[in-house]
Amino acid sequence: MTLAAIHSPIANDTSRVVSVWSSLQQVLKGHFGEAVYKSWLQSLEFVSNDDGHIILSAPTRFIREWVLTNYCPEILSLWQHLDNAAKAVDVYVRRPKEVSDEEVAQQFGIEGDNVRSLPLDHHATVEPDEISSPLDPRFTFAHYMVGESNRLAYTAMQKILDSQSPVPGNNPLYVYGGVGLGKTHLLQALAASIRSRFPHRKVAYLSAEKFMFFFIKAVRQNEMIAFKEQLRSVDVLLIDDLQFISGKGSTQEEFFHTFNSLLDNQRQVVISGDRPPYELKDIDNRIRSRLSWGMVADIKPADYELRCQIIESKAKQMKTALPESVVAFLATKITGSIRELEGAMNRVVAQCAIMNHEISLDGTKEMLHDLLRSNQPVVTIESIQKAVAQFYNISVDDLISERRMRMIARPRQIAMYLSKCLTTRSLTEIARRFNRKDHTTVMHGVKTIEDLCSIDAELDQEVKKLKSIVKGS
Repeated sequence: MTLAAIHSPIANDTSRVVSVWSSLQQVLKGHFGEAVYKSWLQSLEFVSNDDGHIILSAPTRFIREWVLTNYCPEILSLWQHLDNAAKAVDVYVRRPKEVSDEEVAQQFGIEGDNVRSLPLDHHATVEPDEISSPLDPRFTFAHYMVGESNRLAYTAMQKILDSQSPVPGNNPLYVYGGVGLGKTHLLQALAASIRSRFPHRKVAYLSAEKFMFFFIKAVRQNEMIAFKEQLRSVDVLLIDDLQFISGKGSTQEEFFHTFNSLLDNQRQVVISGDRPPYELKDIDNRIRSRLSWGMVADIKPADYELRCQIIESKAKQMKTALPESVVAFLATKITGSIRELEGAMNRVVAQCAIMNHEISLDGTKEMLHDLLRSNQPVVTIESIQKAVAQFYNISVDDLISERRMRMIARPRQIAMYLSKCLTTRSLTEIARRFNRKDHTTVMHGVKTIEDLCSIDAELDQEVKKLKSIVKGS
């Protein structure tokens, strides 16, 4: 629409100014171009007209300042072509309009009760300091013990810390491992170290659940533009426990675009999860693909030497002397997560302090007897596959392959049988872990082993022995 097409005498009242504003929006689109209009001007709203002083509103401070600096004089000039009574144009930041719980629940596939439980400040906006979760001061690199199980992830973090720009081949950095192996410690240590070494750099550390919290909050309070601006303006983004990003595609869609925007603008992204990218089945394929482009580093359970280092470091922090026999006992018996190891140690130190007893090996055994009984290794399909492959002297790759040789097919059926008996995984999941298209193959394998064990005593003993090996008993 041209100026000539819409120009006509207009009385100086608010209703007509609203009409002018409606017409002017088409003019602005043609004058500045659709890209500029959509990015900066489309979100403006008419507020009032006070004797030729026009007030518009913008959704964020950033858009307000940009419009005032770059476009306001031309907006006034174009306005005056339509209404010569216009004297000035000013822009304010408007209070967000809230979106109902029902709209949020419907749009993002979240239970209504979960949306309503969010403790939102109805008049809050997304401020710079709010976009990052607080860091635990205990999680530093100085308190992080390094061994073969976590060296790759640690080294990758150090390379990021030593550079003021993303490291080629290391962006994004995706770190994965089981619960309690130190992923959160590493991410928070990196965030704290970058802030300390480079105070000018903007760092945001968020758990996946916190990302969802801010996202839903922004939707509910109609602050998505501010949310996007804030998140995409960081220099380093760290997201912990990616596997917990859930809901309909909208949450993951926004995460993907944020992820892409940061990478495209040479910002560093560090993400942690509990499994490798290709196993994140509930995560969008595009996110998994981009994770695989950068560095992928796994953290394995700590070995004996590293567990001893962790115990000794923790004792030093607690200013507690531990006998070598107690250190060795804890490192030998608590082989799961670092969290469990530190928890056991805290329990021993606290109880001895309360009872005013010296820490001893016998006392440690007594205090942890219930924990040690329950500290049996968790049986997984992967641990079963490894145990069966080692028992029959074949590779795991052969075990999960399509090869039908008897020396491979029978161990495969035994592994499927043990997976059915010793884990809570569904037949469909077991089939997937053995690279089978459907669960009927697993059903056949389980039935075959059950039938054979009833008539073949030697095979029955092998299966029982494998059960004991897998269960660690």
